[in-house]
Parts: sequence; structure tokens; C-alpha cells
Amino acid sequence: FRREAQLMHALKHPGLVGLMGITLQPLSLVQEYMELGALDRYLIDPERQNRIPIQLKFQFSLDIARAINFLHTFDPPIIHRDLK
Repeated sequence: FRREAQLMHALKHPGLVGLMGITLQPLSLVQEYMELGALDRYLIDPERQNRIPIQLKFQFSLDIARAINFLHTFDPPIIHRDLK
């Protein structure tokens, strides 16, 4: 847990959800609040899907690629389990 918290604290990138702190009881990582929730839920919402301009979808893709590149080029490289 300590190593995970230290690693997440060191990760500063605009495309990653930030670590705000930890709690010991219960043992938890406290992450930045994302007002609109997870991007995948936003993108698959049928009511919003057709209203998102293609340019914005391309920008999302570019931002995600930059964040993944940041993780993979971190020293040592970070292997992630999932992306949201």
C-alpha cells in the first residue's frame, strides 16, 4: 500500500487522476474528484454519444495516448491494470 501511494503521489500529469491523500482507517487511497465521472461512461451514454463532436473525440484520444505514453516512459515504466 505504501509503495502504491508513493508511486501515485509521484505521478503528476494532466491526463491522470491525482492522488489527494490516504486514510488509514479504512486503508484507502483518496483520489481527485471527477465531476463528470469516468470518461468511458460519458462516451457510451446513448444520449450523449451522438452529440460529442468528432474533434472532441480525437482530442480525448490524443490526451489518453499522452497519458499512457507518460506511464510507459516513467522510470521505471509503469504497467497499468486498467484505464478508465
